[in-house]
Amino acid sequence: MKNDKDQAAESPADEGGLVLIARLLCLLVTFLGEALTLSLLRVAWPGAALDDYHSEHARKA
Repeated sequence: MKNDKDQAAESPADEGGLVLIARLLCLLVTFLGEALTLSLLRVAWPGAALDDYHSEHARKA
């Protein structure tokens, strides 16, 4: 049996919001570049797990 939190996560509005954010992030990468976009996201969401491990331009240690 699903609880209210699980049902809320499956709503079409939530899915649409995720799609919108993904498209906006894609536009930021297109216009600003991947490095600057990741830098801005790290400032905006300091606790987020933003890892450029899979990026095309990831730095190699």
